[in-house]
Amino acid sequence: MGVEPQHGFTKWFSVPLGHSPYIDPPLIENNTVYPGKGFVTDLIIDKSIEYIKELAAKAKKGDNPFYISVHYTAPHSPWGKLTQPSTWYEYYANCIFDSVPFEPIHKNAIFTCESPYFASGAEATEVETLRKELLSGYFGAIAAMDEGVGKIMRELEEQGIMDDTIIVFTSDNGMNTGHHGIWRKGNGTYPQNMYDTSVKIPFILLKIPECCTYFNADILEELVLTRINKELMVRGEAAEQEKNLHMFQKSRIAETKKKLEALYHYKKQAQDSKVALYESYADGSMAAEEYRKEADRLDQQIVLLDQQIHGGGEELLKLEAEYEKLEEDMEQVIRYSHMEKLTQELVDVFIKRIYVYKDKRV
Repeated sequence: MGVEPQHGFTKWFSVPLGHSPYIDPPLIENNTVYPGKGFVTDLIIDKSIEYIKELAAKAKKGDNPFYISVHYTAPHSPWGKLTQPSTWYEYYANCIFDSVPFEPIHKNAIFTCESPYFASGAEATEVETLRKELLSGYFGAIAAMDEGVGKIMRELEEQGIMDDTIIVFTSDNGMNTGHHGIWRKGNGTYPQNMYDTSVKIPFILLKIPECCTYFNADILEELVLTRINKELMVRGEAAEQEKNLHMFQKSRIAETKKKLEALYHYKKQAQDSKVALYESYADGSMAAEEYRKEADRLDQQIVLLDQQIHGGGEELLKLEAEYEKLEEDMEQVIRYSHMEKLTQELVDVFIKRIYVYKDKRV
């Protein structure tokens, strides 16, 4: 991760490598890397509020809209007792977590740094005690993040820009904490899994301004359909191009093999001619000078054919490697082609999963 503001951003406050400890994390602010002091979730919240105050003041003076992206490290690991602030860890210390399944370990589960399945990664050593310790840290990290979202919302209200602000709450992946016998997300197994708990994420649009009223849900649906149709068209064209390229490459391989077979055939003819030539010389029907001249010609022909065969062999290996890559690409194209089965019903489901809140009405 770069230390300078990323493309499109004027300010940049983050952690190196996209991850950090929860307590006293290293930080990046614009062009500077420095040791942070405190709880990383609070540091992100405080900096977000600082930016909102600065940007809101400019926005209220004129047409100066802004975008701010608040990316918490929470609730990523580590979750052990000593890795979380005691306030949030103790918040769930007496919880029995009976709503969280703890199924037998998955047959494809892999070792993770913090997992009750492998009894490692925290202070506790007993499996159930370790499970509760890690869940207390995990739930505590979420609760701290939730409190932070509330602080940001209150700041927007205090700045008087809530009604002109679109807020999007979402995530990048799900999480298994004993679900399906896994303690991680999709990468908690090998091969990776696609369980609903691994891939489901929230997506909430909150406080849509007056310019985006409810009837615009029809416009949103139309935009989604248009985007899907465009995507299908592009992928359809790409699939056809991929198919044509695939067939062309296959024909090139067949043609190269055919040329190689011909070269081997000509080499065999030259070698047979050389044998017959020697027999003619041996039985006295050919003079020595004539034999040497003809033998030299055949030797040169064989050397040239060997060079052509070597070159053709290398070309064939290259074409076959490219063909294998195209085979993989074709498999991807086939998977993409399943998108053509999208129906209006599926689009409707998509629309219904976009929760729009306005003045506390759903």
